[in-house]
Amino acid sequence: MKALLVSSFVGLTFAVAPLGALQLQSVTMHAGWVNLDSIVSGEKSLPLTEPTVEFEPAFDRKTQSYTVRMPYGVDGVTLIIGVPHMGEFGVVDFNGTAGQFKTLTFQRGRFDLSRNNMVTFRLQPGENKLRLGYRKFAGTPAHVYEFLITRPESPSDDTTLAALAIGSGALSPAFDPDTRRYRTKIVGNALAVTPTPGPNTGSVTVSGTAADSTALQVDGNVVSGLTAGENTIAVAVQAEDGTSENYTLVVEATLSNDTTLAALEIGSGELSPAFDADTRRYRTRIVGNVLTVTPTPRPNTGSVTVNGTAAAGTALQVDGNSVSRLTAGENTIAIAVRAQDGTSERYILIVEVSGDIRAVAKGDKIRRQGKCDSDIGCDGTLNGIEGRFACGGVDWRSESSNMRINVSGLCLLSTSGGVVTNVAGWHFAAFPPDRR
Repeated sequence: MKALLVSSFVGLTFAVAPLGALQLQSVTMHAGWVNLDSIVSGEKSLPLTEPTVEFEPAFDRKTQSYTVRMPYGVDGVTLIIGVPHMGEFGVVDFNGTAGQFKTLTFQRGRFDLSRNNMVTFRLQPGENKLRLGYRKFAGTPAHVYEFLITRPESPSDDTTLAALAIGSGALSPAFDPDTRRYRTKIVGNALAVTPTPGPNTGSVTVSGTAADSTALQVDGNVVSGLTAGENTIAVAVQAEDGTSENYTLVVEATLSNDTTLAALEIGSGELSPAFDADTRRYRTRIVGNVLTVTPTPRPNTGSVTVNGTAAAGTALQVDGNSVSRLTAGENTIAIAVRAQDGTSERYILIVEVSGDIRAVAKGDKIRRQGKCDSDIGCDGTLNGIEGRFACGGVDWRSESSNMRINVSGLCLLSTSGGVVTNVAGWHFAAFPPDRR
């Protein structure tokens, strides 16, 4: 956040108005007291690293009263208040005391006309009451927001969750904070597990053991590495006082035997036949020695690997989705799809690369063959030889449906009665008779 900062003191007198259009734009509360002078001096930067705390209810501009509980040990609170462009913000009072309260006013960006104000307060043990006011113009009544902030005098021993959600399947029984053990059934080897801590809990960690006794992997809220059978996921909830208890989720997993792709795309040429998940063999023709191959696995597919052999018998090189070192003739690309249960099958793509590239010249006879568009280039014949027209060695990618085309001002090809009359930069890749 790039901020323009102005240090000031705000202590305004507000006459309370009924709920109406006089509303703050936003209020965010951070757990911790912040030295505002350190922000002005540049010792501390925005955005704040102090954790945010939730209001009850969530702030919605129209609600006037909120409650919030600070984590144990936090001795202060910092608020960022968004104020509409034509409005005026002020602290009415804190713990019954009105007066001068230091405020920083800043903009979040050059074109953000709203103003953001930062105020900070030291908390006393127990309940703290803060009232903020907003008015459109000086002298007008204000809309006042009240915040009841509780600073605990002792750490909580609460080890309950507020919610526990999973990405597939259903919890049995339905979630209840006091129920510690659940079951679910899924097809697959991964499950999203999202525990929501209670307002007084300290921390939540997720771990587990697969049915084959190996450790489950946890990345964010995704638990993976589940194996066939009963997998155990432990959600450990630690209270502020260090007390810890677990929620246990037993996941009965069935591993998929799906070895099909959701899609198979190539960067040039055209798949023949068109992709179908149950069709395992394809052909294409290209100009050049590199082809982009993008297989898209289904959600329950285990893994996909790409390798292959060039027409010359050498190994193809695979870097990401780029397959290179293709040679003239028929190159074989194998896309191996491994299911979650270990079953493996392959899709085969035969890539025919032309070994005969010749320039298109004035007086040549050409005939377009099939569809010519931006997706598949342009196949046809040159002086009776079957092949593919290309500009500068790159497949033709034009929306035009005839052979009169100018590509980016670099490649020109015009015909009259099927005879080339004007040509620049075009080549023709000859192929043997179609074997597709």
